[in-house]
Amino acid sequence: MQTSFVAGELSPRLLGRSDIRQYGQGCQTLSNFIVQKHGGATKRPGTRHVAACKSHAAASRLIEFQFSDEQGYALELGNSVMRFFRFDGSGDPGQLESSPGTPTEIATPWPTAALSGIKYAQSADTMTLCAEDYAPRRLRRTGTDDTLTASWTLDSFPFEDGPYDAINTTATTIGSSGTTGSVTLTASAALFAATDVGRWVRLFNGGTPAWGAAQITAYTDPTHVTATVLTRLPFTATTATANWRMGSWHSGTTGGSHWPRTVTYHQSRLWFGGSEAEPQRLWASEVDDFVSFSPSQADADVLDTDAIDVTVADNRVNSIRWLVSDRTGLMILTSGGEFVATAANDAPITPSQIAIRRHSTRGANEFARPTQVGIATLFFQTDRKLRELTYSFSADRLDGPDLAVLSEHLTRQGIEDAAFMETPDSQLWALVGDGSLVCVTLEREQQIVGWSRQTLGGTATVVESLSVVRYNGVDSLWLSVARTINGGTKRYVEGLQPAFDHAQAQEDAWHLDSGLRYEGVAADTISGLSHLEGQTVRVLADGATHPDCVVASAAITLDAEYENVLVGLPIESTLTTMPLIPPAPFDAKGMLRSVKACHVHLWSSMGGEWRWNEGSDDGTDYPFEWRTQADAMGSAPPLFTGTMEVDVAGAPDRDPSFSITHSEPQPFTVLDLSLRMEVGYG
Repeated sequence: MQTSFVAGELSPRLLGRSDIRQYGQGCQTLSNFIVQKHGGATKRPGTRHVAACKSHAAASRLIEFQFSDEQGYALELGNSVMRFFRFDGSGDPGQLESSPGTPTEIATPWPTAALSGIKYAQSADTMTLCAEDYAPRRLRRTGTDDTLTASWTLDSFPFEDGPYDAINTTATTIGSSGTTGSVTLTASAALFAATDVGRWVRLFNGGTPAWGAAQITAYTDPTHVTATVLTRLPFTATTATANWRMGSWHSGTTGGSHWPRTVTYHQSRLWFGGSEAEPQRLWASEVDDFVSFSPSQADADVLDTDAIDVTVADNRVNSIRWLVSDRTGLMILTSGGEFVATAANDAPITPSQIAIRRHSTRGANEFARPTQVGIATLFFQTDRKLRELTYSFSADRLDGPDLAVLSEHLTRQGIEDAAFMETPDSQLWALVGDGSLVCVTLEREQQIVGWSRQTLGGTATVVESLSVVRYNGVDSLWLSVARTINGGTKRYVEGLQPAFDHAQAQEDAWHLDSGLRYEGVAADTISGLSHLEGQTVRVLADGATHPDCVVASAAITLDAEYENVLVGLPIESTLTTMPLIPPAPFDAKGMLRSVKACHVHLWSSMGGEWRWNEGSDDGTDYPFEWRTQADAMGSAPPLFTGTMEVDVAGAPDRDPSFSITHSEPQPFTVLDLSLRMEVGYG
């Protein structure tokens, strides 16, 4: 008897490990099923077609903009452009429009090649975005949120001061032509470059204030630039001085880009981490002043609230990839290890009180965004392991198990992106390198780690990006999908529908991909299907499975008139048990086992076929029998909850297993199954 499926799909290397607990709770294959925290496996809900991407020629990336539990957006980043999506007041996903039929969009500096490297942090209506070769940007939302008409602006991050490199130690001096406004800075030796435009310069005056700062606005030659004096920290003298500091961030001409790679908020500071030229360096703003990175006061005194500039020192170069704010400190996830920045006695980090300690040497994936789940931080390693990072009091360090160890085959193609859904169920979704998805159901209090593979319906379908957005307290998964439609590549934004609930009507089920629903006056023609032109689609009509149709001229014709019609691409779901072994005290390994009957406990289900994989059925799939004499003809039989008995009569086999497939647009949930089996040596 298999009473649950909470271990999900297990590695083929575990086919002989009937001695472990997960063997009796796992599957050989769990495809387009999702592990339920209560133990069952339920057919994955389908996706809703929301809109075409900006371009069908190049991939887009989706990221979330989460203002509150009630207000969230999915942002589509395309080739130098950004578009916006969210749920409307009716709870339907939609695209923001500047006018009816015209999507809201703004220009961005990032081409397609840079999209995967963009990292971001958000505070209220403001998001800070950074990428290795580009100056940080600030995205702001304005306007109301009760319609799909919010306004957005993207501009350069408004740094007011800094950050800066170390104080000059050479004989080169810099002098200024004035103390306010636009000035000419003159160096005593070749110092400046054309790429310095936008860079900060800090000079020691020796007066009051002791330091002054300016931002370079134009390049003249290696010894002359034009700059604007910073009003909050102006010059008081023009005398050339060797005590100067150049700004840390610029495009640079040697050593690679000097723009930061990652960003987060921690202890009322905005933190940036790593650049191509300085991969281990950290910068933090002043406390509660996210645009100032001033290293000291005007009188040269350094306060606890001033900016922080520190390097993560280690015995090898560990490029900073992610910064995560955690109760234990600032987590610094690098290419070769996990570090935490703290101060003594849980005090806030200050310029003089900061300690960076390495806790493990795993190395974090460059593209899959870490996520915090309860007291743990989940991140993918560079070798595709999924680590659950928590503090161990006994070891006095952060470390964690590999949650993918029993399902390591599912991440073999590499992980490109990841996002976490907390409600209504705790699930981690990850994008695999082959364009498929994996879903991990996580309930650590119940020791549930259940992996499943997810492949979207359709021909040559590839998921290119994913993001989780919360609306009215419920998380939803948004996808950027490339599909082959009518022989060409089309790219769409799609949203994963909520899981079917037993309280819903049968006709409200959504188990088709890239689907659209018609509700209204009974009709036999369903239009508006241009995104599926030429495709053979599956149909759920008033709760019943309708014969397949082909989309022509953006429409399909049904065999009768219906009021509630769902049209989309079929989802092929498969559940195959591990080789079935009788429970103790029987030792049946190596013995012939002949299954006589199987009892499948189902919940709110319809459709599906079963197969006795290695029996005498010659590879035949047998449909479950649903309709009874009590069911009225001409209408869909009701969803079934209970035990379905299947007479197997399989031939003896040493590794028998049971398989269920499902491709209909109907709900289907397996709670458990039991077998009547004869065991012997034959």
